[in-house]
Amino acid sequence: MQVTRAPFPRKRRRPAYVRARTTEHKEERRQTLIEAARDLFSRRPFADITMADVASHARLAKGTVYGYFRTKEELFLAVTETEVAAWLDYLNVNLGALASPSLDDVTAVVCRSVSERPLLAPLLAILHSVFEHNIDEESVFRFKVGLIERGTITGSRLEAVLPFLPVGAGRRFFAMLWAVLIGVHNMTSPAPSVRRVLERPVMAPLRLDFETTLRSMVHALLAGLREKYESRKRSTRSRAQRSGRPTTAFGA
Repeated sequence: MQVTRAPFPRKRRRPAYVRARTTEHKEERRQTLIEAARDLFSRRPFADITMADVASHARLAKGTVYGYFRTKEELFLAVTETEVAAWLDYLNVNLGALASPSLDDVTAVVCRSVSERPLLAPLLAILHSVFEHNIDEESVFRFKVGLIERGTITGSRLEAVLPFLPVGAGRRFFAMLWAVLIGVHNMTSPAPSVRRVLERPVMAPLRLDFETTLRSMVHALLAGLREKYESRKRSTRSRAQRSGRPTTAFGA
């Protein structure tokens, strides 16, 4: 009796590697790597991600990653840049949609912009202490210049809806907000052992909720800036009246 053997299943071949040759293809591949790194960061800590992981997640050869980013920190600087750009774009649109807003309205928009981007605060929290420690000066310079340019645009949107802010104060607000985000995230994202300690009843005064704390800090920051600049206006008017000179708008 003749036995018919079933054919061995053929191994599925990986797609052949195709070198990106045009500027468009190179940028597309770069974005693919950034998205792969971002997706991995949403699932595990930065320290647990390797360049090989990113390449595999993007379905590219490991060497391809190094053709675009020399270090893991440089790659995640690009991830952070993309995340910050999307955050500020959101604020530009939503701040611009406000008509005669109160501080509560602006606070709500700012806090919503953060809550809708859950990776923003974790990325900022390790940007200065980790990412910026293994990249070249020119990469840092380009990143910082981009921040200034984007921050100036978003700052002007804030100044338009909060008239008490003089030119440049809106950008300064976002620099301070950046620091607030890092601090609040670090205090509300403790290590597992610290989290267990904080769960003890006696530790209740030290427990903070990210969104509640951020909302309070943003509102307090805006209220403080309003008092600062309105106080300056009052002082300027008072001095002008005493001297007999006409008053001018503060910050003009």
